Amino acid sequence: MAVYFAQAGGYIKIGYARDPFGRMTTVTRNGTRPDDVPFDAEASLLGWVPGDRKREAEFHRQFVDRRVAGEWFDVDPEVAHDLIWADPRGADVQRMSAWAVMTMHRQPELTRDDLEATGVPIAAVDLARTHLFGRSS
Repeated sequence: MAVYFAQAGGYIKIGYARDPFGRMTTVTRNGTRPDDVPFDAEASLLGWVPGDRKREAEFHRQFVDRRVAGEWFDVDPEVAHDLIWADPRGADVQRMSAWAVMTMHRQPELTRDDLEATGVPIAAVDLARTHLFGRSS
């Protein structure tokens, strides 16, 4: 189980799901959403931390003064990324390699340190800075 952070429009949704990736297909179709986020708007998964409904409620209380609608909050995405990163088992879709994110999705008991110890690269690669796009780092 995971507490996920998703972004649609200028808002962050803090929700609870067994499969954060699968939840992105319905995140703006189910439940309450901000008035300016259309039904079926595209949402981006920022990441998740292991947790249950109790942990989800703790995050909701942390941002109660920033609530816009339901589980949607007016929170800077960087704040969400920092919350994800603060948990050693947090999976940050933008900051981590796809290999690390998918491994943590399949094995949520692992920490980022566990992954790194096995040789799985943690940091995301900036493709714009690689030889694939004519530039080297």
